[in-house]
Amino acid sequence: MNDMVQALKQSKKTLVLLGAALVLILAVACGP
Repeated sequence: MNDMVQALKQSKKTLVLLGAALVLILAVACGP
C-alpha cells in the first residue's frame, strides 16, 4: 500500500513538471 502512495506522489510530481513545461512553451510561443 505504501509503495502505491509513493508511486502516486512520484507521478503527480512528474505531471506538475510536465504542466509547468507546457505553460512555459505556450508562454514563449504566444509571446513576442
